[in-house]
Amino acid sequence: MNINEITEFSEEKKAEIIAFAEALYQEGFEAGKAMSKVGKSVHEQWEALPKKSPNQQRAELIQRAREFVEDLSKTIPSSAMRNLSNGKWEGGLYLSDSNLYGFVKAHDLQFVINEEKRTVVALIHHYDRGKRIGIRARGIAKCMPDEVFNADIGKAIALARALEIEVPQVFLQAVQPDEYVKGHAVYSFDTSGKRFDYPKITDVTEDRIWEGSFFCYKDSGDRYGLPCVNPVITDDTNAIYEEASQ
Repeated sequence: MNINEITEFSEEKKAEIIAFAEALYQEGFEAGKAMSKVGKSVHEQWEALPKKSPNQQRAELIQRAREFVEDLSKTIPSSAMRNLSNGKWEGGLYLSDSNLYGFVKAHDLQFVINEEKRTVVALIHHYDRGKRIGIRARGIAKCMPDEVFNADIGKAIALARALEIEVPQVFLQAVQPDEYVKGHAVYSFDTSGKRFDYPKITDVTEDRIWEGSFFCYKDSGDRYGLPCVNPVITDDTNAIYEEASQ
């Protein structure tokens, strides 16, 4: 309804109502502009904050994987022991050598790491009267060809699959390192096309990576062209990311 269609108010009262409505609208308009500026300011401040590098994110992810495995290994999940008669998970999973809750040891956890095949297998062994009698459950993690292998991340994935719980996506879509650090395993090719593997980098200088007295230029592929390639990181299980971030 238009304000002018209201007959019970005098013209003076209508004018007051219209003025009040316009003032209220203007106040809201100005408040909206102010909030927009605040939002923009917060966004600019957020963008200005230093971002964590892929290596820093990778280091944090590896630590999360270790904690994930430790938590599952030390607790007794309610859905972690398979009933031999019906195949369902029930009861508790005993993963340590301690006599938890007064019960004898029922299970233990073993990881089989194959660096060559870039796989990690989690095996949950079943015990009866203190003797290992078989494998109750297993889970496997396989590193994709274009990914950097890490045993700790592989353990987290394999254990989750052995326990038949959802694997956290952060482990399945792990951020990849982008800078060389001590402990990385890398490979490269020389000008003849011969492959050279550096199983564990011992030092990183401005333009080179070293393993003992052997070195490779970080930009060997750019420097010499094919068949040379820049060193490719294949494994960061033993990487020392802390020193690089200091």
